[in-house]
Amino acid sequence: MAAPPPNLRRHPNLCRHPNLHSTRRSTTTTDSVTLPRVVLIIGGGASGLGACKEFAECPGFTPILFEASSKLGGVFRDAYDKLQLTSSTALTAYSDFPAKDSPPKMWTGPEYLEYLQDYVDAHRLSSFIRYGTKVEMIRREGAAGDAEGTQWCLTLRCIESGTVWEERGAVLIVCTGSNSTPSRPPFPGEDAFGGSVMHTSDLGDSFQSLAGKRVLSVGLGESGSDIPLHIARLPGTQVTIVYRGLGWCVPRTEPIGTGLPADLSTNRVLWGIPRIFSSALSALSAFFDQRDAHPVIRRKGQLNAEHPGGVYGTYGTKSLGFLLAAEELGVPIRKTEIREFGPGKRVLFQDGTSGEYDAVLLNTGYTKTCFDLYADGSDDVGLKKILADSSSVRNLYKRCVHPAGVAHNLFFVGFARPAFGAIPPIAELQARWLAATLSGKCAPFPSEAQMLQAIADDTAQQQAQFHGAALRVSTLVDYTIYVNDLADQLGASPPWVKLLLTDWLLLQRVLLGPHVVAQFRLAGPGAKPELARTTILSFPSVNRRRIVRISVGLYAVALFLAGLSLLVPLPSDARARLLPVGFPRLRSWLPLRRTLACAHVLGWAAGAAVLLASRLRSLKAGLTLPGLAACFLVALPVAATLGLEARSYVASRRRVAALRETIVSRRVADAEWSITCGKRQVKEAKQK
Repeated sequence: MAAPPPNLRRHPNLCRHPNLHSTRRSTTTTDSVTLPRVVLIIGGGASGLGACKEFAECPGFTPILFEASSKLGGVFRDAYDKLQLTSSTALTAYSDFPAKDSPPKMWTGPEYLEYLQDYVDAHRLSSFIRYGTKVEMIRREGAAGDAEGTQWCLTLRCIESGTVWEERGAVLIVCTGSNSTPSRPPFPGEDAFGGSVMHTSDLGDSFQSLAGKRVLSVGLGESGSDIPLHIARLPGTQVTIVYRGLGWCVPRTEPIGTGLPADLSTNRVLWGIPRIFSSALSALSAFFDQRDAHPVIRRKGQLNAEHPGGVYGTYGTKSLGFLLAAEELGVPIRKTEIREFGPGKRVLFQDGTSGEYDAVLLNTGYTKTCFDLYADGSDDVGLKKILADSSSVRNLYKRCVHPAGVAHNLFFVGFARPAFGAIPPIAELQARWLAATLSGKCAPFPSEAQMLQAIADDTAQQQAQFHGAALRVSTLVDYTIYVNDLADQLGASPPWVKLLLTDWLLLQRVLLGPHVVAQFRLAGPGAKPELARTTILSFPSVNRRRIVRISVGLYAVALFLAGLSLLVPLPSDARARLLPVGFPRLRSWLPLRRTLACAHVLGWAAGAAVLLASRLRSLKAGLTLPGLAACFLVALPVAATLGLEARSYVASRRRVAALRETIVSRRVADAEWSITCGKRQVKEAKQK
């Protein structure tokens, strides 16, 4: 019998408990030996593997990864049949482990699992991974607020034998992912429904259970936009699609079905256009799509033209399988929602219509993970509140660090979902930043006040940018803004001046090639410049695509308007919105922007004073009506700029104050927990 593929092999290091490896603590110094700090990692998906590798390569740390399943891969491990990723090999691969496929393509589920297994083998990570081990509870030991004195203790259970034991470490990283708990909205009458109701995660490895049935497909997320086409091709199957909201539609490949991946156009120019130009870019893209020769592209253009958020204001629907099903197989697509089930196999919709179906397939995605469940049974109120807060990842600094949790070395990796792009390389960048920060290779974490300010600013930016259903996805981020901000924290932004002076070809590819995270291996901690350069130059050019040509023109217009804005007084926030996206250093020059605003104010004020003085000299009896009007027009921009700047400052302080209330409650809970621990220790000492 042939050996099973690597992703299906049973791993030898299942449930390695204390009999197989010692329960180690964090870095301790004995007479002459410094032991490595143990990093506990929960979750063996793509995010957990990236974190494990980054800390394994960082001197002074030893990672231990716990995965409940007997196989790696996370959500891809048990994916449905014919799964194909919606991001290409270029944007899905880790920054220092490029895919072997050339040219880039879209991986299937098994192909991606094979890539992850190759990643584990290449970096010898197997010895750090404990498969078949479930984390039952998290607790901390030591003084609250003392990062050096805090130990994390995980209560673990072997899935196979039921053995329970504990593991301790100095750093805890949660990498359970945002796709771990299926979202199943309840519907009235569902219990009495005569057909079957299932979630996408229940499909298993085959669609055959739906063959010959009348199927209602609910939702058009990443799975919902793909699955109806596969089901509709089954003999005798009738499919109807209903949806509530839709992202910005793009095909997987250009041309459809035969070309290169569409996301190779995800470059720094297209995604570097200031977000205030979203409506212009969206309108131009939809306008030309509606006049395309391909009927699916024309229909895509119609849907995008109706989208209220535009290309920058929502998540991406990165598959047009549902439109192919409509055009080729006549599958009806309706924008409505289920109101209730019954009687029998009937389903009633919000628009008043109804239909009979044998099966209802819920492509409703996944709900957020409730981290506080890990602290059930613990009397550590502070930890429970931190974990509960972190369940909404918008409360985390850069989606990784709770301002009250940083003192305890508690971090979250893999909870930033880009509108366009892929989660795994972002998770790797997050882990690389955390490892570099904890090892002192880059700037330390900012203060609590700075974290609060950054969280408030990031949340305000996302609420202003995203619309409708996109706002409900708490993990959603703008890919270009987020990864460049994170790289700036790490000190790994591309060396722009060096590229300009020494490597024009690489500079062109960094700007107009796919915006891969390998760009952040050109400099900074963990840099691998030769590998990064080879990877970046290996991708084919797609500069002739329509969307690239449109974006280059809009980018040039944006730069021209940004230059013109230097001549007029604007508040710093308004000036920032005119700057290109993807250059955090430029955008974070707040003192310079405010100085510029003040300079304009002083200039206009001086002009008003000169005008007033000249009028007074020429009219000894006072100002005429035209003179008063001129002075008023000169002074108006001054007052408007000062007023808008003050309004922006007050709004920023209010956002920070709201967040600070949450942090204060953490401190009170931590203090209570410390008192409880102290009383317990005194009681135990008396008993002894």
